[in-house]
Amino acid sequence: MSKKYNHMLDMAFEIETDEKVWYNIPKSEIVEAVLKRVADIVREDTDLGETFSHLHTYEAEGQDTYSQQMQDELEPIDKDDEVVRWMTEGTNPYMSPRSDCG
Repeated sequence: MSKKYNHMLDMAFEIETDEKVWYNIPKSEIVEAVLKRVADIVREDTDLGETFSHLHTYEAEGQDTYSQQMQDELEPIDKDDEVVRWMTEGTNPYMSPRSDCG
């Protein structure tokens, strides 16, 4: 049985608001900014070093790590134009958000 490692990463994204203090930004606006960043990563040839920073790595105990459970439960994301469109559609201020965008 091969060793498994758990890696904790931070993802960089930006958001422009009228709020002076970041923790007053509504959760929905933060989630929208994160989804827009993910769509940018999927769509573009992005240097991951500009997007992610490494916090720590440790050897996972056993094979049933949370990451493995999630991989087992979720289908792989199809990175086609429809997914990118769905994730970014709500970012246009002149369009009404889709009901499935949150």
